[in-house]
Amino acid sequence: MHQAVESTLSAIIRVSLGYRLSIHNLARQLKITLIFTDDLKNVFDFTVASDVQLFDLLQTAYSAARYRDDFYADKDIVNALSDKVCKLYITAEGMYNQIIEQLKD
Repeated sequence: MHQAVESTLSAIIRVSLGYRLSIHNLARQLKITLIFTDDLKNVFDFTVASDVQLFDLLQTAYSAARYRDDFYADKDIVNALSDKVCKLYITAEGMYNQIIEQLKD
C-alpha cells in the first residue's frame, strides 16, 4: 500500500506541476499536493486520531514488515487502511482525468 500511495502521489504531482519527485516520504508528498489541491487532504483527516494512526502505519509498515520479525498489523486496521488507499487512488484518478480534459481544451 505504501508503494501504491507513493506512486499515486508522485504521478499527481508530476502531472499537476510537471515536476518529477525523488523523495519517498509520503507526508512530504501529501504536503506538496496541498500547493494545488485540497482534494487529497480529505482522504486522511489529520484532525482525527484514527486517520493519523492509519497514515503512520502506512508510512512505517513497509520497512517494519520487511525488517522486523515482530511486526504485526491488525486485520481490521489493515482493512481500514486499504479503504483509505483506495479512496486516495480514486480521488487522484479523478484529478488526473480532470487535468487531461483541461489539456485537451
